[in-house]
Amino acid sequence: MKRIVKTIPPRNFLNWYYHRITEPKKWEDLLSNPRCPPVKFDYSKTQLRTYLFLEQSGICCYCNQNISNDHKSKIEHFLPRHDNKFASEIFNYYNLFLSCSGNAVRQKDKKFHCDTLKNDKVITLNPSKKKNLNQLIYDELGGIYSYTKVGKEAIEKLGLNNPILINLRREIISDIIFNENSEYKSSKEYKQLFIKIYGRPLEFKYQILQVLKSKMNRRDYLFIFLFEEIQELKFKLPIVLKILKNFDIYKKVPKYKS
Repeated sequence: MKRIVKTIPPRNFLNWYYHRITEPKKWEDLLSNPRCPPVKFDYSKTQLRTYLFLEQSGICCYCNQNISNDHKSKIEHFLPRHDNKFASEIFNYYNLFLSCSGNAVRQKDKKFHCDTLKNDKVITLNPSKKKNLNQLIYDELGGIYSYTKVGKEAIEKLGLNNPILINLRREIISDIIFNENSEYKSSKEYKQLFIKIYGRPLEFKYQILQVLKSKMNRRDYLFIFLFEEIQELKFKLPIVLKILKNFDIYKKVPKYKS
């Protein structure tokens, strides 16, 4: 499971929330599609889905397979919106993610996963928290494992070892870690592949990268560790600058008054 780095909420989403005559309390209060002609301060699930899709680079927040920016992808409430305990989190942007269909279209085999299987269950492993995601272990056969209670709970409730997902991951990983003679490559080759893949959009990329690291010797592994730290700093810097640039704008957004 790749970490989803949450950025600042869409400004139009905040404007919609704070400029309503009555405070929005139900998910249904948010329009499904934009009105035509547009109305001032209007916002819709379609616009929100597009923002989340771009933020997540077009992958599911849980299984990391490629998703589409349409109705097949589901806006996921990490803390379930149907649970009254989390009513205050319904429109909290940092509780919102985009999930795949979870095999919902294939009702006959019932092999659901991700949000479709999770439904209103509560899990601790948040896809935006890096330290949580370190509890998951990936193997070259497409499996995902954990030695912690939190990790095992997430794997079970999200169906991350669904046979469909395992087969998809195994096929992609096998094509990368083996050479034309179906033999393992060298540690140096895995290091070079890691760097090459790191900046590319690729389905199940995070799982692939973790498997590649597991095949490296200590020297190459240390090199990749430093490489990842540098890349993460490069990624975070524009986000921090964007937040600082927009800080005054977001402070001025009027808060809802009852």
